[in-house]
Amino acid sequence: MTASSRPELTVVVALVSGVVERLRTCLSALEAQRFPGLQILVPYDDPVADVTSLSDDFPLVEFIH
Repeated sequence: MTASSRPELTVVVALVSGVVERLRTCLSALEAQRFPGLQILVPYDDPVADVTSLSDDFPLVEFIH
């Protein structure tokens, strides 16, 4: 990764209980920000695997399993 391709701001959204609707609200608010170079990461594990259903709705978010 070169210095020019690095994000200016990275937001990591930690999901503990798998409440997908709350995550949807949070990601909608983050994507509405017009901050250049914003990177949004959502790490998750198997108990909250239904999070992957959001990947089509939030193409700018990186879901990390």
